[in-house]
Amino acid sequence: MPVGAARPLLIALVLLFAAGVLPCAAASTSDDHFAQAERAHYAALCGARKDLDACSDAVRWSPGDPALVVALADALARAGRLQEAIRDYSRAQALDPAMRGLEAKIKATGSRLNELKRRPKKPAAAPASTEQASAKHYSNADPEAHSH
Repeated sequence: MPVGAARPLLIALVLLFAAGVLPCAAASTSDDHFAQAERAHYAALCGARKDLDACSDAVRWSPGDPALVVALADALARAGRLQEAIRDYSRAQALDPAMRGLEAKIKATGSRLNELKRRPKKPAAAPASTEQASAKHYSNADPEAHSH
């Protein structure tokens, strides 16, 4: 191929490459800004509400943030989901081993869980006595016998 013929082809390739990459880079920047805004939004909601839904959403947007994982574990503990809380406290500890207070939270939640396991279950309600059961009897067997 002559050098003169290769030049328009090279220019066309450069233009196609530039047209393909530049919008992608702009979209990536836009996506990064959106994701950053969402992470900040859900982190703020978790910090303000401290409830299970808000903190769960925050951790979905920032799974590597140990403070948010601890907030989620606290919400799980408040909701009585102690095994999940221990799992998330341990996860936060793995993310940031220097984070203070996690070992105490894990131990406290574990002891609460053990206490619940040792506590005797409530007995089932005793069946009604036969006198109470036979005192009133309702039946649809003969609806004309009943007046309304």
